[in-house]
Amino acid sequence: QPFDERGEAVGGPCEKQHPRIAAHQNQCGRCTDRSGGAGDDDNRVQAGHGPSVAAYRPAQQGPIPPGMVSKRDYCGSVSPLISAHRGSCGVAGLPAAERYDRAIALGVDYVELDVRRTADRMLVNYHDDFTPSRHPTSSLTYAELKAELGAELLTLAELLDLVAGRVGLHVDLKEPGDEGEIVRTLLAHRAGGQFVVTSGEVVSIRAVKDLFPEVQAGLTLGTDLRDMHAWATMTERLAELFPGDRLKRSRADFVAAHQQLARIRLLRYCKRKRLPVWVWTVDEDSEIARFMADPRVTTLVTNRPDVALRLRAATTI
Repeated sequence: QPFDERGEAVGGPCEKQHPRIAAHQNQCGRCTDRSGGAGDDDNRVQAGHGPSVAAYRPAQQGPIPPGMVSKRDYCGSVSPLISAHRGSCGVAGLPAAERYDRAIALGVDYVELDVRRTADRMLVNYHDDFTPSRHPTSSLTYAELKAELGAELLTLAELLDLVAGRVGLHVDLKEPGDEGEIVRTLLAHRAGGQFVVTSGEVVSIRAVKDLFPEVQAGLTLGTDLRDMHAWATMTERLAELFPGDRLKRSRADFVAAHQQLARIRLLRYCKRKRLPVWVWTVDEDSEIARFMADPRVTTLVTNRPDVALRLRAATTI
């Protein structure tokens, strides 16, 4: 999809969207494009133009009062969209279903879910590779996981029924190999087209884009490297700070950047490449304020969506 001299998208069909996400686009004068992908034939990284990850464009307005944010600074959004990490609502210790329900009631734009397989092939929403008892999550059956995790464990089907199209879904793929079934499940459900997919695995994002070009998929940068050798850690970080090859191979529509990498380089890089950026996982008050005020940030992922929402309401004109 071409851009004009102001950085605005030209052409492309519109489609029905979640109201808040649609507002994010409509103020931009933009519609949904079905082409997607972060690479093209001349090897340049390109922005995706889906309903929820619109690329940054420069603001076109006069002076803004100190401490306030212009709606137009965020490509039509009143400020960055907000994704509730693991469905967090700002209240600790709640069962998963109640936590997600409260997050939706707060008015977040997305809730994040982490999809993986159990040993008996059930798709569940669970973030960690190991359970609290240190069993590998993938080695346990659904019944065994449920016995240990209780109300913290929801199946993908249960969570989709709970959400019921009330909010956008930020679907993080925890393991490669099941991309097709997961996305088909999402498309068949009432979630409809109101979701994005993220993964730190190039192969997973490429699989999504090859199978479902219209689905918006983001490459996660900033994986947990605590158990890796120091040299491997440095090599990995350099590859994430200079992600052109990964983005080209994955054909990602946007970048999901760890906040440290976003601060060091990735926000500048993605602005130059006109790639949308989701920043994760931001929980400190000062950092929430910092990223919410940054026009290069498309979406903020946080365990404290209540704080981010209050800040957005107070600083938007």
